[in-house]
Amino acid sequence: MANPSWSHRRPGIAWAAASALMSAAFVVPWKLASGGEDEATAVFVLLLSAAVLNTAALPLFPRGGERWSPTSIRLALMLALLTFVGNVASAAAIARISAPLLSVLQRSEVLVVALVAWAFLGERPRALFWAGCTIAGAGLWWMHGGRADLDFEGVVFGLLSSVAFGAMLVAVRHAAATIDTAFVNALRLWLSIGIWFLVHQRVPDLLAADGAILLYGSLTGLLGPFLGRLFSMNSSRTLEARYTALLLLGAPALTLPLAWFFLGTIPSSAELEGAGLMLAGISLPVLGAARQDRDPASPALRPRS
Repeated sequence: MANPSWSHRRPGIAWAAASALMSAAFVVPWKLASGGEDEATAVFVLLLSAAVLNTAALPLFPRGGERWSPTSIRLALMLALLTFVGNVASAAAIARISAPLLSVLQRSEVLVVALVAWAFLGERPRALFWAGCTIAGAGLWWMHGGRADLDFEGVVFGLLSSVAFGAMLVAVRHAAATIDTAFVNALRLWLSIGIWFLVHQRVPDLLAADGAILLYGSLTGLLGPFLGRLFSMNSSRTLEARYTALLLLGAPALTLPLAWFFLGTIPSSAELEGAGLMLAGISLPVLGAARQDRDPASPALRPRS
């Protein structure tokens, strides 16, 4: 499979960068919404607000394909199952660990995405991609390596959420050219709410819910499952899944100033240094793709079929 050109990739890169920003902002209100005992209600509020907002905004998005096609319905159902697992796991994680650490753990999806997309979509990663992952991974380790106070259950839940969200990227990339991304995103959110009812078998009493859950859960739904996921789905139209996942690695670095401002979590020197390494790692394959387009005859960067 031939690699797309840099000019073809640029819209996808812009969408992925916007998704990274939404992912960074996502964890701040999610930390405030999920700090209590009723994590299930927080997940319900997140899904409901995202579904309502996404559905209301459908007329604002250009129609990208047949909405009720079998492919769209199957994809929405798969994404709904992964959404439920990912959000339940992230709610359990954020109640136990810090917002920046959850963002770091969720970005470990880049390795899962790269390997699965290679196996099933034929999107073979090149040397610059692995070099960028290595540098970015070193930044992740530097930010949080050697800590003895990590909550083991929180880390496991965070990794589970990253696997679920990573699988979503590959599934969307496979069908991105034939679907209406805004519609599929709305449908998967409503299906996720149906799954929530099947699992919990109760109607949440939102009138009696804590005000923080309603306020911050709704804001989280706007930033994450609605805008963040929709932006990453749009990225998949013109950008390989591994690059979308790699660009989303920028979220932890962006989370640091947001968590400092809103949560009072002052970043350490190691976190700032690690963030710099992560951004350098992300830039390497992106700049390499741009150079390849300018100099396609370069032996080191020539695309392969």
